[in-house]
Amino acid sequence: MGNPLGLHGSQVRELKRCSWDFLHFCNNYLKILDKRGRLVLLKPTPIQEDFIKAKMVHRSIYVLKARKVGISTILAAYFFWKAMFKPGYEMTVVAHRDKAAKESLFPIYRRFYEHLPAWLKVPTKSAGMTQIWFVHDGKISVGTANSESARGGTKSGLHCSEFSRYDRIDETIASLFSVAGDDAEIVLETTANGMNHSYTMWNDVALGFHKVFYPWSDDPTCVLSKAPKSVPPEIADMADEYGLNDKQVNWAVQTYREKCANKWRTWLQEYPLEASQAFVGSGGRFFHASYPDGEITEGYIRYEEPQRFHIYAMGVDTASGDFEGDYSTFCVIDVTNTKKMRTVATFYEHITPRPFGKRVYAEAKLWNALVVPEANSYGLSVIEELELENWAHIYHRVDISDGEHRIKKRLGFFTEKASRPRMLSKLHEALYEGWFDGRDRRFQMEANTFVYNSSGKPEAAPSRHDDMVMATALAVIGQDQVHKVVDSSLDRPKGVREILQYELATGRPYDQYNEDFIKPQHWEDYDEYSLTGDSGRLH
Repeated sequence: MGNPLGLHGSQVRELKRCSWDFLHFCNNYLKILDKRGRLVLLKPTPIQEDFIKAKMVHRSIYVLKARKVGISTILAAYFFWKAMFKPGYEMTVVAHRDKAAKESLFPIYRRFYEHLPAWLKVPTKSAGMTQIWFVHDGKISVGTANSESARGGTKSGLHCSEFSRYDRIDETIASLFSVAGDDAEIVLETTANGMNHSYTMWNDVALGFHKVFYPWSDDPTCVLSKAPKSVPPEIADMADEYGLNDKQVNWAVQTYREKCANKWRTWLQEYPLEASQAFVGSGGRFFHASYPDGEITEGYIRYEEPQRFHIYAMGVDTASGDFEGDYSTFCVIDVTNTKKMRTVATFYEHITPRPFGKRVYAEAKLWNALVVPEANSYGLSVIEELELENWAHIYHRVDISDGEHRIKKRLGFFTEKASRPRMLSKLHEALYEGWFDGRDRRFQMEANTFVYNSSGKPEAAPSRHDDMVMATALAVIGQDQVHKVVDSSLDRPKGVREILQYELATGRPYDQYNEDFIKPQHWEDYDEYSLTGDSGRLH
């Protein structure tokens, strides 16, 4: 950089050191406002130092964090340092809102520059509300995710701030990446915001970003000496699990009450102690379980073969067949014992309604299953196909015609504002109580991203699917009718051996469903060996 300002020897030496020693530059020259609003030197915290160590090694980083741990500040310091000491280095900060860009992020950069000693300042070509442009063409600018300023030029550095809150995250990120130079430094930084595309990127091993997570417990400022009058049990359990000290617990209680309004999901989103916690808590996750992440595969999966005396329900969710849209799905579950329900077969493909209806009918015959199709939209095609084939086992609902005072039997499950929560609650209960295995991987992937929206309605997170969730929920609700509809068509057990096979399969005494069945007076006449044979197993 030479000596354009006529610096004396010690200043030249200091300038050179600042150009290569980032932490020295922070500790001695960069000023910030602390949590009390006082102007102080930036003394990196352990979290900030750890991040800088990672940043010096990895060109591209994804930072998932608790709120207010100082990542935005240390990132601003890093990129300010790069733009100031590296001629031609152009970096852009991209915020999710204009207010965040102009009132929260850019003032950090402006404060850095304004409070440097005069001899250390690199002259500027221009400086305004959103840009600092140095005479050597190093440049710092801020913009929003959808602004043209964020997309112009070729970026040497890119800071995507709170990117989980961008509109259309996948499209926006792709657009921003397109203006980054081949060797650009890219930092994706955010708190969690539901299981949207930021969650997908966090779990994408092929993304190519180094991923780091910073919990609030690593921030030395998250402590409080004054103890609260009481500690909520959820905070107490968390403290025991993670080994928090008393001052951390005090801080957590105050923050939980004042910043999160005693809402546990809000607390987990804003102040997680591990990454999975953040994603589970944010976005109002509907299901309690968190399944391993992965990719959804299309096609048919059969987990086991049909078994005699077993009873099956089949939930069917029908889509248009558009390859850019939803999937047509079905889920067949064994509901013989409603406390031990199992997935036995699933289907997940882009297929048009009519051929899908034929596929549903073939599968229904294989399992002799009660079919629970949606009676909405494309689901009507499946119902029509089943009627054409004279399939007798179709879920029905009862409609009461007020004007005619008549009760009408309607085929299929009509999904509406009143019935949808009941259907989903049945599935939630079955999973929570351990009555249903939920083992299909397509179901698990969708369950991971099935969340409450801003209006409180459970649905797939943006850009995700819930087709298998709905098919599975329909199958589970089929247990309400399956024994009435299907039981009567099952083979009747013949002889004591088959009666025992039936009772072992169903978990019910046979005479409970067959009043004509008379149990032998002397069961002791049938010893275990005579019933099971040499193997000890029923035939």
